[in-house]
Amino acid sequence: MPWAECRLLSLSLRDSLLPPLSPSATATILRLRLDKGPSLTSSNYRGCRSGVCVKRLRVSKKFLPIGLLNARSVASKPDVIHHHLLTFDLDVLAITETWLTPEHGDEILANTIPEGYVGIHVPRVGRRGGGIAVIHRSTICVNRLPIVFESPFFEHLAISLTVNTVFVKIAIIYRTPSVSCPKFLSDFSDYLEILSVGAGKLLILGDFNIHVDDNACSSGRKFLATLDSFGLCQHVSTPTHVSGRLLDLVLSHFADNFVMHCYTSDLISDHFAVHTLVKVHRLVRPQKTVVFRRLKSVDREAFVSDLLASSIFTDPENDTASLLAQYNTDIRAVLDKHAPLITKRLTVRPDNPWDCEEIRTCRRSLRRWERKYRARGLTIDRECLTNAREALKKLIFEKKTSFITQKITESADDTQHMVRFVLNSDGSPQKVAFAALSRCIAETKEWMTTNKLKLNEAKTDCLLVFSDSSRVKPISMPLMVTYFLSKIWERATGTPVLVNLLSI
Repeated sequence: MPWAECRLLSLSLRDSLLPPLSPSATATILRLRLDKGPSLTSSNYRGCRSGVCVKRLRVSKKFLPIGLLNARSVASKPDVIHHHLLTFDLDVLAITETWLTPEHGDEILANTIPEGYVGIHVPRVGRRGGGIAVIHRSTICVNRLPIVFESPFFEHLAISLTVNTVFVKIAIIYRTPSVSCPKFLSDFSDYLEILSVGAGKLLILGDFNIHVDDNACSSGRKFLATLDSFGLCQHVSTPTHVSGRLLDLVLSHFADNFVMHCYTSDLISDHFAVHTLVKVHRLVRPQKTVVFRRLKSVDREAFVSDLLASSIFTDPENDTASLLAQYNTDIRAVLDKHAPLITKRLTVRPDNPWDCEEIRTCRRSLRRWERKYRARGLTIDRECLTNAREALKKLIFEKKTSFITQKITESADDTQHMVRFVLNSDGSPQKVAFAALSRCIAETKEWMTTNKLKLNEAKTDCLLVFSDSSRVKPISMPLMVTYFLSKIWERATGTPVLVNLLSI
């Protein structure tokens, strides 16, 4: 019984059933009732929430977190999806309503994916909208399942995950609200029969646009009956749409006992993201080996003294080849003495360099309005929630734009650094970024030719630095790399970056 009810019960018993008591005895009873138990303040509720979050975070570090969101155009919110992936440290993210096209879908999805992740998408062919995608860590072995199934009533993408020898089948579903529910259920039953064949645990995620939370909805009852006939259970228990409806679902087999937690998260579009924690142990994060010297701790006077005492100064060689070998040997010996090579193993983590306290504060405000809207369901709370979502989206975009513009400005005169800026941290080239860069180069050369601008071809070569220890042969590329990268940014975001070409 809540303590607030205990207080009322104590007062009612004292007034009606108990015999008259002295004022001191009454005060004693009331003091005992009021002092016992925790007080119902907002800080206690925050403590309960934080306790649940801490437990969830502790478990998520051990098991595999999977996300589901209805994006309603990935191209309009790449920074928000990027931020969401890194903030919640998701291993797999299923996306419905990507609105990606066969022509530009790969490029748009690649601009959304953080470093260390890989994306697969299936666009809707012949019509606008729709589309399904999945983003996963590159360390997870993911393959598309060889399922030959076509249905005009829903879109689907089936993949397999192999994580620490555990085989998981994941199917992502999107059903348009205008599609007839009986026809959808007929085809969906056939699809479930195909998925149920073979080994492995089954997980189905998607936006079904069926009101399973409404007992008066006949389509919802039939859908749940279909799930029950295949031994499937539905795990999402809270509304996933701002209208208060439960549309995004997570399904698994009863017998697998596979899903540990399932809860709604941030508001991405007009849908809340859904996070699921499954009983598969996470992979160990990838590591890399780095070799470096502590040059800042070198004693300059001792270093210069040993350098002057080396044979390159006391007894230099006569021919060029021997002098070069002597130079390398003596300098390396002095360096190894004062700043020996240090080898370390580092864990590779996705980087979000434009994240800041301002973004985190804005995100906390968004979560606060989400809780208020869930608790009260008022129209004003919904409007404030939508405004907070748009404010966060705008802020992330501004911080990312500012970060990239600053990098471009700082490196305007360093072409090698500019090219390195579109590489991954391990030195491997970003394929989509280089493809976009090549297109910009071709377009710029064509523009220059059309406008009678003659450039010296000998000045259009530069080195691409893929790592600190290896270089590739020069390729033909104009020196105005700042202009090219600004065009890439303009094409990806629709926002131009002003560049002074005369200063390059």
